[in-house]
Amino acid sequence: MDEQKLANIFLDNKYTRCYLSIVSKAKKRNLPIARKASKKITETIGFTEVHHIIPKSLGGSDNKDNLVRLLAKEHYICHLLLTKMSQDKTTKQKMVAAFVMMSGDNSKSARINFRKLNSKLYSKVRQEYCEYLSIKNKGKIVSKETRKKLSEHRKGVPLSQETKDALSKIFKGRKIPYEITPEIREKMSKAQRGKKMPEGFKKKISDIVSGEGNPFYGKKHSKESLDKMMAYHTNTEVRKQKSLRVSGSNNPSKRPEVRKKMSESMKKKMDYERKMGTGYFSEEAHLKRKENQTGSKNGNAKTVKITSPNGQEYIITGNTLNFCVSMSLTYWGILQVLKKRKETYKGWKAEYIPKSV
Repeated sequence: MDEQKLANIFLDNKYTRCYLSIVSKAKKRNLPIARKASKKITETIGFTEVHHIIPKSLGGSDNKDNLVRLLAKEHYICHLLLTKMSQDKTTKQKMVAAFVMMSGDNSKSARINFRKLNSKLYSKVRQEYCEYLSIKNKGKIVSKETRKKLSEHRKGVPLSQETKDALSKIFKGRKIPYEITPEIREKMSKAQRGKKMPEGFKKKISDIVSGEGNPFYGKKHSKESLDKMMAYHTNTEVRKQKSLRVSGSNNPSKRPEVRKKMSESMKKKMDYERKMGTGYFSEEAHLKRKENQTGSKNGNAKTVKITSPNGQEYIITGNTLNFCVSMSLTYWGILQVLKKRKETYKGWKAEYIPKSV
C-alpha cells in the first residue's frame, strides 16, 4: 500500500484514518486475492469482495499491494468513506459516482441522498444477489459468440500465481462425473473431425512439452507400473475392444470425410477390386504382401537372441511374436527385456543382434 500516494490524493482527516484502519485490519486476515472467494471463507467469516485501496479511477493498479479482500459491510463503508476523503471536486465526484453505482440506484435522488442503503442491508442484498446469479446460471449453455467475446477479453491477461494455485486446488483429484460411453466417444470424435490446427500450433506444443518441459522428463516407470501396463496390453478382451474401434463401420477409409479426399478413380478402383477379389486391394493380394513382408523376408526385420532359463539359445529374425506364442510367453514381457527395462522375464533373457555391415 502506497501511503505517500494516498496522502497526495486524500485529506488527512478522521475519515481517512478510519478507512486505513479497516484496510489494515482486513490485510491482517491474509485472505487470498482471487476473483471469487472459496466456499470455506464465505462459510467462516461471511461474504467478501475484493477492493482497490487506491481506486482504479484515481490511478490505482491491479497489483497485489493495492488489493484487499473486505467483508461486504466493510466494502460498503469504505466506499462511503472515500466520498468524504477527497481533496478536490473531481475526485469527490468520481467517488460519489462509484458509491451510487454500488448502492444499486443511479437516480437523481440517490445522487443527492446516497446514504439511504445502509451497510447491513447492502451486505445481505449483495449476498442474496450472488446466490441468485449462481442458481440462475447453473447449467446454462454459453453461446459460441459469448465464448468468443470472453476469450478475446481474457486474451493476453496473465493469471496471478495465487489464482493458478487456487484453480489447481479446485481441479486436483477431480474425476469425470460420468462414464465415457461409446456414444459419447463417437460424439467427441465427430466434433474433432475435419478440424485443423493453426499454423505453428503443433510446433508450439512440441516446444512446450519436449525436453525439460515434459512432465516425465528424467523419470522412469516403476516396476509396479510396468507390470500393470503389461497386464493391460496382454489382456485378450482389451485387444478385442481395440480391434473393434477400427473395424467395420469404424474403419477410417469408410468415413465420408476420408473418402471425400480420395479421387473418384481411386474410389472406383478400391470398390471394384474389393468386390472382384483381385488387384492390390484384394484379400489375396493382401495375404501375399503380408507373407512377403514377414519373418526373414522383411528387409527391416531385427534379429533377436533369446536364452531360455535352461541356457538354450534361439536366434529369431522377424518372428519374435510367433516364437513367444509357441513358448507360452507374452511378447510384451520379452519386449521389456529387449528394451533393457527388465533383466529377465520368467527367467528368459533377450537381446538384439546387430546387423553385420
